Amino acid sequence: MLKTLRSFPEVREAQTLFVLDEVKHTTALPINLAEPVKKD
Repeated sequence: MLKTLRSFPEVREAQTLFVLDEVKHTTALPINLAEPVKKD
């Protein structure tokens, strides 16, 4: 799936924005419990 996402720059941007937003609002987003995200 990651290989597929890399084919779409707009998807990668959306993923990046989602991760940044998640980092800022970890306590407000329950999805981080079901789908852990690497905090590079």
